[in-house]
Amino acid sequence: MRGRGRRAPALALAAALLTAPACTTAPDRDEQRLEFDTSRTIAPVWERRTDRNYFDGAWATPDTLVLRAGDEIRGHDTATGEPRWTLKAPEGAGAVCTMSRTVNSAGIGVVLFDAPGRGGCALVAAVATATGEVLWSDVPEAPDTEFSPRTTAGASVGETAVTYSGPLGGLHRYAADDGAVLPSPADPTGGCTRFAVHDAVHTVLVRDTAPSPSPGSCAPDTGEAPRLDVHDSETGRHLWSRPAGVDGYVPHRLLASDPLVLESYQRDDQNIRVTAYPENERRGVRLTDAGWYATPLGPPGRHTLGAAKWWTPLSASGVLVSGSLEPTAHDLRTGEELWRLPPFNGSPVAARGDSLVTSVFQGDHDVLVTHDLRDPSAAEARGVLDCSGCRTWAGVENPPAFSVHETLAANDEQFFVLVDGGAEHGLPVWLVSFPLPG
Repeated sequence: MRGRGRRAPALALAAALLTAPACTTAPDRDEQRLEFDTSRTIAPVWERRTDRNYFDGAWATPDTLVLRAGDEIRGHDTATGEPRWTLKAPEGAGAVCTMSRTVNSAGIGVVLFDAPGRGGCALVAAVATATGEVLWSDVPEAPDTEFSPRTTAGASVGETAVTYSGPLGGLHRYAADDGAVLPSPADPTGGCTRFAVHDAVHTVLVRDTAPSPSPGSCAPDTGEAPRLDVHDSETGRHLWSRPAGVDGYVPHRLLASDPLVLESYQRDDQNIRVTAYPENERRGVRLTDAGWYATPLGPPGRHTLGAAKWWTPLSASGVLVSGSLEPTAHDLRTGEELWRLPPFNGSPVAARGDSLVTSVFQGDHDVLVTHDLRDPSAAEARGVLDCSGCRTWAGVENPPAFSVHETLAANDEQFFVLVDGGAEHGLPVWLVSFPLPG
C-alpha cells in the first residue's frame, strides 16, 4: 500500500534493479535513480468509482474479483467491474473474521465468521466465487482435551480439501466441495501436538518427541526439543519429519510451499527465523533478514499478492523476495542472498514465470516494470498506467495526478488496484483493472 506522503524520499524499485549489483550493501540513491520512457501508456480494462479507500481481503479468479470491506464481501465481474453479488452470511454467523488467502481452481474460497456463544471465528464456510453461494458451513466442536494444536484461527483451501484452525485450538479438515468431514493428520507415535500452521499445500505440526502420558493429554513441559511433522494438506498424508532443534519452538506461518518456507520463533526470545526446506528435505536452510514483514503466500502457480498492506513476500522459481524496509531476495535452495535494495516506492503486482511485476511511482506517473527475479540488472518498463476517469474531479481545478494506492489482487490476465485521488480531501477513490504484461 502506498500513500502520497511516502513518495518524495522513496527510491523506485525498478531503478535500483536496473543498476544494482547482486550484493548486500545498499547502493547510493542518487546513483541509482533512473528515468523511464513515459511515452507508452497502458490503458485500463475498466475503472469504477468506489466508496472504499481500503479492503481487508481480495480473491481474483478468471471471472470474478472478490473484495472484503469489513463485514461486506462482494463479487465483481472481472471483464467489466460490475458488482455480481453480495455474500449472504450463513445462519448463525456473526461478523466476518477473515478470508482464506487463495481460492482453488474451482473458484472455492473460505470465509471465517464469528459464531456468537461459541468463540470468535468458530464458523467456517465455503463460498463459490462465481455466484456468491455458500456451499457449506460448519461450527466444529471445540476440543475437550489438551490434544489441541494452538495457532491463530485461519483457513486454507486446496483443490480438494479445506484445513481450518479453530480459535480454541484444534485442527479440522473438510472436503472442499461438500464439507464432508475428513480425518485430521494422524501421529502414529502418540506424541502431543502443540502447534499447527497450514496452507493449501502443507500442514506443519509441532509434536512432542515422547508419547503423551495419557491419550489426548500433553505433558506440562517436557524440556525436550519437539519435532516437525509435515503433512500433505490435500490428503493428510505424512511427508517427512525432522527435529525442531530447540525447546520452545513455535511455528508462526508458512511463507511458501515450493519449496516449503517456514517462519518461526522461540518462546523465550521472540526472534523470528525463516527456514527453507528444499525439495522437502529434512535439512533446513536458514534465510536471514527475511522475516517480520512476511505474509503467507499462495500455492505453486498462484503467486498473487492479495491485499498487501506493506511489501508482501513473493515466492517463485526458487526465489523468495521479502522485506518492507529493504527488499531482499534469497535463493531458497542454498539460502544465498541474491540481492538487497534500499527503500523504494513501488507496489508488487504478481510473479509470472521468472519475472517479478511491480508498479513504480516516478514523477507524476505509475510505471509498470518487469524484472528478472535472479538478475537485478534485467528490467523493462512496460508503460505508464493510465486512467482517464481517475483524473476527472468535478469542480476541482488542477486535479492531482492519480497514483496506485494499493495493489489488491491479480489473475492470469489482469491486476486490480485502488487508485488514490485524495480521499482524505473528499476526492473519490477508483477501483481499476489493468492488463498484465504477457
